[in-house]
Amino acid sequence: FTLLLASTDEYQLLQPLRDRMRLTLRFEFYKPEDLQKIASHRAAALGWQVEEEVFRQAAIRSRNTPRLVLRLLQAGHRVARAEAADVITVAHLERACGLEGIDELGLGPMEQQYLRILLEGPTRLNMLASRLGLPSRTVAEVTEPFLIRAGLVVKDEQGRRQLTAEGREHIV
Repeated sequence: FTLLLASTDEYQLLQPLRDRMRLTLRFEFYKPEDLQKIASHRAAALGWQVEEEVFRQAAIRSRNTPRLVLRLLQAGHRVARAEAADVITVAHLERACGLEGIDELGLGPMEQQYLRILLEGPTRLNMLASRLGLPSRTVAEVTEPFLIRAGLVVKDEQGRRQLTAEGREHIV
């Protein structure tokens, strides 16, 4: 008998269950080069003609996640089709991202608003959540992880969120 478990948060599992696992594997986020290959393979499989730079730009905006790079490629394809173009260009990808409010780092409107709030100074999670109109748990588990991983936001000793120099430069 073999039991395989998969979780995005192993600490949500009970300790006795974790103790019984003989092998624990942790996956890393994808590198932009790998995401470019994934997008390139998908475009080839679908018979789409795409400028090489589109793959690079989509990979940068994908937050190191394959499903997002493929979603951005699809969005660029929709814009190209709407304009009756045979080749997906960077301009098509940028228009698609503009329609969705996605910036050059892949941040959506909510993440951009989060960073603008932090421009005012260090802020506690509950205050951020109130100003964003989201539950605190959603902000902590959905909005913040990429911003922290990307080095745009840090938490201080009191748990307040604040912008890093990179975060300030990005939002200004």
